[in-house]
Amino acid sequence: MKLLYLCYWGIDEGLTQATVFPQLRMLAEMEHIHKIVLCTIERDKKFVEYSGPSREKINFHPLYSNGLKPGVLNKIVDFVVFPRTLQALVKVHRIDFILSRGTPAGSLAWKVFRKTGIPFGVESFEPHADYMLESGVWKKNGLKYRTQTKWEDKQKQDAQFIITVSHNYRDQLLAEGLPADKILTIPCTVDTDSFAFDSRQREAIRERLQIPEGSVVGIYVGKFGDIYYDTEAFHLIRKAFDFFAPTFFMLILTPQSKVQIEDFIKGQGLKPERFVIDCVPHLEIPHYLSASDFAFSFVKPAPSRKYCSPIKDGEYWANGLPILMGEDIGDDSRLIEAHPHAGFVFNTRFTNFQEGLRHIHHVLEPSRIEETRTQNVALAKQERGREIISKVLKQVFRRTYE
Repeated sequence: MKLLYLCYWGIDEGLTQATVFPQLRMLAEMEHIHKIVLCTIERDKKFVEYSGPSREKINFHPLYSNGLKPGVLNKIVDFVVFPRTLQALVKVHRIDFILSRGTPAGSLAWKVFRKTGIPFGVESFEPHADYMLESGVWKKNGLKYRTQTKWEDKQKQDAQFIITVSHNYRDQLLAEGLPADKILTIPCTVDTDSFAFDSRQREAIRERLQIPEGSVVGIYVGKFGDIYYDTEAFHLIRKAFDFFAPTFFMLILTPQSKVQIEDFIKGQGLKPERFVIDCVPHLEIPHYLSASDFAFSFVKPAPSRKYCSPIKDGEYWANGLPILMGEDIGDDSRLIEAHPHAGFVFNTRFTNFQEGLRHIHHVLEPSRIEETRTQNVALAKQERGREIISKVLKQVFRRTYE
């Protein structure tokens, strides 16, 4: 089998490295897959070099977006030009199957399928159009929303298989009438070994950052705004400072402007010296998690958020950390409610957040901390381990190959 793998992100983006590369390695290990043509979409770049897994089976063909203004014009051009390029690649490499990651990439795959008849599957299938609508980025009567919604419906109809990132969304698709054997689930998995707790790094990071001895350290990894809380997030962080005072310390790892984050901190009347704000390579994040005691997950609840799978939650658990998170976030809120050591779910009005802080304090007590870490690591391996990818991909491609 010759496979075209279509990724909607750039080759150097963190999500590509964290989520696509592991799949490429597993696909390349399958005996009946002889070639993988990898296409990424590169924006604001004229040239990129391949930085992924071994190229023994992988051919890299980046698609360069023109960056036209306004953005809607650029999107229209992309979705006219890219399918033509992909059709040519399908012909040259004699592609047997197209695997796309996410519904925007799935839209391109569907357009190629419509012209060539080459079968396709979509993994990380989520209601992208609804995400953008609920985030306020798209309007319900706008061209982008209406077009993407139509393309998502076409993917549901024509894809050979669909892989969701949550069991919640699989259940929703079943309720819509899609056949059960067509829908599988792979959450956003993590390398649980790489994210394992390291006591040496805990001591080294705390010493380097001059975190006072005996401090309770919270951590948040990610962005603020859009689908995440911003002002509300720092309101909750202030509550944590009040609860754990005077021993609380906060780590924030984010690509966003440090000045912007400091404005949020000052807006809550907090002391900047009790924070560390940084942007570090993905490989270093486990060190900072090890230096922490619990984590925040600031995905903002919305109707379609129960279908997502925040990768950071799996990374937190793999390090043993309990999480404070909002309700109806993918499968993760449900997992926390079923496994108290995994954290606490606060409501949209934050009226039970104080209870959540008491719960975190309880599972972090010296007599319980080792059990908390052990059980959270076990949860991460069960619900977010890499083995899930291999099992599902072997299942769908064995079926396709046979």
